[in-house]
Amino acid sequence: MIFVIAHVDNTLLIGLQDDVLEAKVHLKKKFKTKDIDEEKLFIGLNLIRDREKGLIFMDQSYYMKEVLKTYEMAEYNLAATSLVLGESLVKGCKTCLLLQGDKKIYQALVGLLGYLMNCSRPDMAYRVTKLVQFAVFPTKTHLTTAKHVFRYLKAKQNVYLTLGGSTGVDKKDRYIVSAYFDLSWADDKDHFHSTFGYVLLDSDSPLL
Repeated sequence: MIFVIAHVDNTLLIGLQDDVLEAKVHLKKKFKTKDIDEEKLFIGLNLIRDREKGLIFMDQSYYMKEVLKTYEMAEYNLAATSLVLGESLVKGCKTCLLLQGDKKIYQALVGLLGYLMNCSRPDMAYRVTKLVQFAVFPTKTHLTTAKHVFRYLKAKQNVYLTLGGSTGVDKKDRYIVSAYFDLSWADDKDHFHSTFGYVLLDSDSPLL
């Protein structure tokens, strides 16, 4: 069995080597293809493999640089944390809302952060979901916070998501799935809702 990931004219085949080679033969009979063997850049994802240790490293440093350049944030100072310490995001009054142009920028930035989160930065899940809550009626504070997150990601753009391997895990326990869960207590200042988060791991690799 193989997994086929297609994006426009780019196709990534994932599976056992013999299965992938067989799939390539079938594809070449049907389509004009260019085989670049081991993919290193796919839809903005940098891919590095360590076959000996069975590891795949993914990051989006190239994509990040393009986003920072597009939204004129390339020269921004770096940030040590992903959110401003001590700041609690809340709804803004009607007179504090962003104008339409800045509102679209905010929504675009939050969407880009969501893409980064889903592909290689699951650690950004809390920040992104918090910013999404204000996508309809954002204020200057929300926009500044979104840009602050990018300042943090700029400082950490070469951080890799590591998949595979089993550091410190016995061979017999290599495929054990672990789950971690945490919950806040009414930290939402607008509705006094709680926030929860969870992660599922297959050995050392995040699944969800």
